[in-house]
Amino acid sequence: MVQKIVLGFYKQKSQSIFQFDSVLNYKLANVIASYSENKPVLIVSCWRTAKFYLIKQFCTTRRGTVQVARDLTKNNQFKTGTMFDEMRSSFAAKIKDSQLRDVLKNGVGYHHAGLDADDRRVVEQAFISGCLPILASTSTLSMGMNLPAHLVIIKNTEQLINGQLVGYSSTQISQMIGRAGRPQFDSKGIAVVMTSSDLKTSQTVRIFMCKVLTGFVTETNCSDLCMTEIKNLQSLGLVEFNGTESSVMTTGKLMMRNNMEFTTMRMIWELNGTETLEDLVHFIGCCSEMSDISLRNNEKVQLNNLNRARGRH
Repeated sequence: MVQKIVLGFYKQKSQSIFQFDSVLNYKLANVIASYSENKPVLIVSCWRTAKFYLIKQFCTTRRGTVQVARDLTKNNQFKTGTMFDEMRSSFAAKIKDSQLRDVLKNGVGYHHAGLDADDRRVVEQAFISGCLPILASTSTLSMGMNLPAHLVIIKNTEQLINGQLVGYSSTQISQMIGRAGRPQFDSKGIAVVMTSSDLKTSQTVRIFMCKVLTGFVTETNCSDLCMTEIKNLQSLGLVEFNGTESSVMTTGKLMMRNNMEFTTMRMIWELNGTETLEDLVHFIGCCSEMSDISLRNNEKVQLNNLNRARGRH
């Protein structure tokens, strides 16, 4: 069971995403104090170990993760006990990146695709061991990694892609929230979404739809805004709603279990069963879940080999 909370913060029209992101950094201490249940906190992924919780915080940019770590170590002290301090120092000694090594010693780590692969593995191991109380990461950490998290803080719901501000998709939000309270690590979790005041309503609706699809909303007096979204879900047979009660259908459960976007479900309904393998590969590439995937320089060799391979379609 994951408790979901959306917090809206004032954003000036003249503020850039980076300036607003910096403002949110200084709100983190209060958010942690309010939602950590008076227990020691770990930002980004959380699970209970010894006498403190791990918290996972997803940040918007690679540079943002570094800045969060620096701001937190500058303004706060995170005590984890002598044993964990020694474990963390041991992990820090293996880190190649000097900035990461310094903040890790003080109880904060960061994780993004630009880090050396060995450094990423060390950070992950430190976090899993319980000696690292705070981890700031980009959304890459939310994809397929099963790290322990009691509290997940999603800091900022917009990202910069090719020079354009793009909001996180429902799938991305759902995947990041899904890091909290993993059954094998904790009995419950908390997810806090930090966004601008003007985006708070839309983020609340997205979280509400997650609750509908997972069966947590059975009785509701919905606003017109929520009703529009529910009717869209009804049109594809994802949920049933009789005006007072809602229930999730089998297709809706499949959609949520596989973190699929509504637009993808609509495209699936348009398939007629005569598609070739090449058509299906093209279909997958057109799914909105793939829109945030970018190619990395260190993947060129593998991708070129795949492109030249016989029968690649």
